[in-house]
Amino acid sequence: WSSVIDVLARAELATFSEIVGGTFDIIGPVGDEPVCVWSLVEANVLPHGQPGGREPFSLIFEGPAVPALPQGTYVLRNSNVGGMPMFVVPISERADTRRYQAIFN
Repeated sequence: WSSVIDVLARAELATFSEIVGGTFDIIGPVGDEPVCVWSLVEANVLPHGQPGGREPFSLIFEGPAVPALPQGTYVLRNSNVGGMPMFVVPISERADTRRYQAIFN
């Protein structure tokens, strides 16, 4: 787990800002095969960071309406940043897409 914590602690907005528009394989809780593919559509700074700490940021992903994934931790895998677990929350849905948000603070 220490390597996972290190990866998440080093994640920065700049890393993700460079790959907005890129795709991520979403790995479910069982197995190593993707359950779907999402696109990173936004990477935004958030207010109220801690002095001397990492700048908090939000990532917005868009994926298909089906499967509708509940909030939870999934491994998101991208060819540029590798795979990392993220806690994501569904934030909106349309007829054919859903949006999910991950927050780093």
